Amino acid sequence: MLIVLTMLSVLISITVPSFFNMNKMLEGHYFFKQLERDLNEAQMRAISEGSSIRVIFSHTQNQYSVRRGVETIKTRTLPKGMTVNPGSLPLNGIQYRTDGTLMRTGTLNFVYRGDFYELKFHFIRGRFTIEKL
Repeated sequence: MLIVLTMLSVLISITVPSFFNMNKMLEGHYFFKQLERDLNEAQMRAISEGSSIRVIFSHTQNQYSVRRGVETIKTRTLPKGMTVNPGSLPLNGIQYRTDGTLMRTGTLNFVYRGDFYELKFHFIRGRFTIEKL
């Protein structure tokens, strides 16, 4: 009985930390998937509502928000330990026009758990990619 309990405790001590690491790794993955959905929704909202929509990142509040004028449509918190930095776009530089095109193209940079990611808007039409560098 004591041997079984010892083996069980060793097994648990090995597997539990790996579950925590996997959860933290997936948190970043899920964040970027949600960001993709929010950017696509912001573009569609600009077209369907005929209004300019902005996506603004905040260092101080560790979040981003989707806004129509001064009205905040939604706010999302960045995962703990993630930072976002301006690339060729400022942190408030993502703006969709009423036809769904972007005011300008460029990049934003993210750092999460020692990994670097780049959000790149390739064309004025609003297409983008998120790449791990």
